[in-house]
Amino acid sequence: MNLWQKQRSSSTDTTACSRGEQAGFTLIEVLVASAVIALIMVSVVPLLVASQRALETAVDQGSFLVRAQKLLSQMIDGKEGLISAKDYAVYSEQNGYRLALSYVVGGGGSDSIISYQWDGNTLYRSVSAGNNLAQPPGGVGTPVFGGVTHFVVDDSDAPTISVEIGSGEILLQTKVTLRN
Repeated sequence: MNLWQKQRSSSTDTTACSRGEQAGFTLIEVLVASAVIALIMVSVVPLLVASQRALETAVDQGSFLVRAQKLLSQMIDGKEGLISAKDYAVYSEQNGYRLALSYVVGGGGSDSIISYQWDGNTLYRSVSAGNNLAQPPGGVGTPVFGGVTHFVVDDSDAPTISVEIGSGEILLQTKVTLRN
């Protein structure tokens, strides 16, 4: 009888070890576990990347939306807003910009011309003294809002003016009726 048979037949022999008592994993077990983990990662990682991109897009759109609302509020409301304008003019394709909206505000001899110019990506704002809208604004003013891919001023229903600002899929539109 060989040694292996002796160990199996002897119930009192403590030197024999069964598979359940051995410490560690076999190479096959480690490879199978690694393959299962790799398959899980291959299916989960693209979902995580897509959700991260969706989150970044939502944050960017939310930020654009808040900034655009502030700009429209500044452009429309208050004593320097379009709602208080005495007169306005819309210019296109001049002096380095694609579209400009200029309007006169103020009173008592201290009128100002406020202009918003758009060059296809950025909105600029300039303020100058006077009330003569016969000439378009010369050049562009101070940048106030970047990333604007859509800027439309529609005055076909004057004295109501429609202003649209957008980027990508986001589009904000407001209408204002001139008081004066």
